[in-house]
Amino acid sequence: MYMSRAHPVHMTEVTLTELRKNLFKLVDRAIETGEPLVVRRKGRKVLIQAPPAESQKQETPERRWKAAIAEALAEARDDAPRMTEESGAN
Repeated sequence: MYMSRAHPVHMTEVTLTELRKNLFKLVDRAIETGEPLVVRRKGRKVLIQAPPAESQKQETPERRWKAAIAEALAEARDDAPRMTEESGAN
């Protein structure tokens, strides 16, 4: 287990032989749970981790800012006066 931004993260650790025997099951579990998979080989480790699903992505100030800007633009577009032929638009 390790800490990721103050949140404990559990990791499955397997040997390369175990990975070969259970490849599909282990990768499917990593995708479903988001839990990293660590593969050991000759004293070294390799990390396999699926990117987070869109709903699991962590909220950041940049994401909140972009969402606020998009919302403000949508509101401004909805509130803008509509140009019609009657109002003199050519």
